[in-house]
Amino acid sequence: CILLLEGVVGMADKKLKECRKCFVDGMNAAVLKNLLDDLEQERVFSGAEVELVREGHPLTSDKARALIDMVTKKGNYASEILIFRIQERDSHLSDKMGISTQASTRGTEKIPGLSLLTPTQETLRTSQHSSAQETSTKILPSPDPVPQAQQGLQRPPVQIPSAETQPDQIDDRIIPCTQEVFEKIKAEESGEIYEIKNKSIRKRLALIINNIKFDYLNERSGSERDEEGMSQLLQGLGYQVEIEKDLTSEEMESSLRRFSSRKEHVESDSAFIVIMSHGIKEGICGKLCQDEKTDILSIDTIFNIFNNVNCKALRDKPKVILIQTCRGAKEGFLLVSDSIRPESDAVPVSPSIDFEEDAMYKMPRESDFICFWSTTPDTLSWRHPETGSLFIQQLIKSLKKEACIHSLEDIFRKVQLSFKTSGRQMPTKERATLMKKFYLFPGY
Repeated sequence: CILLLEGVVGMADKKLKECRKCFVDGMNAAVLKNLLDDLEQERVFSGAEVELVREGHPLTSDKARALIDMVTKKGNYASEILIFRIQERDSHLSDKMGISTQASTRGTEKIPGLSLLTPTQETLRTSQHSSAQETSTKILPSPDPVPQAQQGLQRPPVQIPSAETQPDQIDDRIIPCTQEVFEKIKAEESGEIYEIKNKSIRKRLALIINNIKFDYLNERSGSERDEEGMSQLLQGLGYQVEIEKDLTSEEMESSLRRFSSRKEHVESDSAFIVIMSHGIKEGICGKLCQDEKTDILSIDTIFNIFNNVNCKALRDKPKVILIQTCRGAKEGFLLVSDSIRPESDAVPVSPSIDFEEDAMYKMPRESDFICFWSTTPDTLSWRHPETGSLFIQQLIKSLKKEACIHSLEDIFRKVQLSFKTSGRQMPTKERATLMKKFYLFPGY
């Protein structure tokens, strides 16, 4: 590909920097999607980089800004590929940017020396040129080092796992709890675990909200696999599953309120709420979300709907909230150094001046919750467009395998441990107020 760059070192990326604002202002979602596909196909972007642009920025303009900045940092070769693809995908935009093929052939006043061959054609021409040199002589000077721009393309970046490197194919079978283990746990941990009701009379409910298609944001391809897998899991654990799709924040709130008021909760011993969508630090995106301030469901709203004041039927019963969303645009890893442990900020225990010995007792406004979020605040959450999200798929796999012998919090801890060295995301527990251990006891 050196012939493509010959005589124009510094020109292509410089041109893109000059017309950056025009590129951002003139971009639309359809062209952006095609450009990202092109750049991944040409190996300018890795799958992880494409996902970073798509998932890390709510607005098309922000995605466009991230795309052009990432390409220009990779140098001339990457910049020429982007220029060619803009010419191919949107002639109006390329005209506005001054990089149209007509402009490029008018005496090189726009991009001097820019080749109009596609990267594939240019690679072929380079290969033929190299072969001719090799047949003319066997004594050749040592080749120059690969240009930095090309080194950047060849450097293996962090990649989203392919279907082959995703968690193992999930076995549909939930391993049942044996009678021996069931009786042993109940005997040894009596008083420390949540009681489960007899499956012949209980009415367990679960709600799944899965936002896949959005009016202004990218479609969450692969989330259907998460929905299917989670629904099968919860049904296998004895829950009647309701599924809602593509809701606004108001519709999500209404759905949650309807679910919290279901009479079946009185005869239940627990409840699951699963929400999968785009997200930001402030909350969960509805289907009309455009930015950080429009159509956002806050996490506080969810907890408020199911607290001990507003959902009396689930008092003293475990309420499990699972959330699969991004919470910002940062990747989930960084370099760290050991530091001195800060002093404890625990509040000293002291007798309550309000305590009275009578038949009444105080109850915390919020208790018996555990929320397991796919990633820490400000960071991305990864999803494969064919096999689903890393978090949900790993969680399903772990619950099917481990629920027969481990409590829910112990299983969550194992899921976190599986992400420890991935460098992509770290699932986190939020507002965990479980008073006891929650065993699902599959089969009971």
